[in-house]
Formats: sequence, structure tokens, C-alpha cells
Amino acid sequence: MTAGPILCERLRIPPFDPVVLKPTQWATAQQKAKLGNAILRFIALGMPAEKFTPALYSRLSNMFGFIAHYNRTGFAQTWFDNAATRRDFLDQVA
Repeated sequence: MTAGPILCERLRIPPFDPVVLKPTQWATAQQKAKLGNAILRFIALGMPAEKFTPALYSRLSNMFGFIAHYNRTGFAQTWFDNAATRRDFLDQVA
């Protein structure tokens, strides 16, 4: 995976605040804020392989209408291998 930095640190400012998020039976407001901040941090860093953690894969692979992938490596190769696929990823989550 190649990743170039996305020069947009403002993606993470201000961070998600659990106070404004609604808890559900699947996640607390704190869990939602933590995940949102992790996704934004990953994007702001240029989606590097070493930052695509198993926890991030587990959540992202079940969100935003992503299709099932065999494993974290397959997901990363599909979405983060180059600039075009990273752009497609951003289109998907937008």
C-alpha cells in the first residue's frame, strides 16, 4: 500500500464530541466518538497501512455500504492501494 499524506489536519479539529452523539443498542456515544475520530485520523494521515488496525477494519467493513472482504488485507488492497482507490473510498464514505 502506498499512502501520501492528505494535508488536511483540520479534518480532526474539533474532534467528535460524545455529548452530541446519540447512543444506540450497538454503540455508546463514547464509542461512536472514538470511532469517528479514528476514521478521521486515518484519513488525515493518508490512509497508511500501519494505521489500518484490526479494530478499524472490523468497524469500517460493516459501515458505509462496503461489501464484504475476505480479510483486512483484502479490504486495504481494494480501498487504499493508490490515489484512485483512496479517492473511491472517500466517495463511498461521503
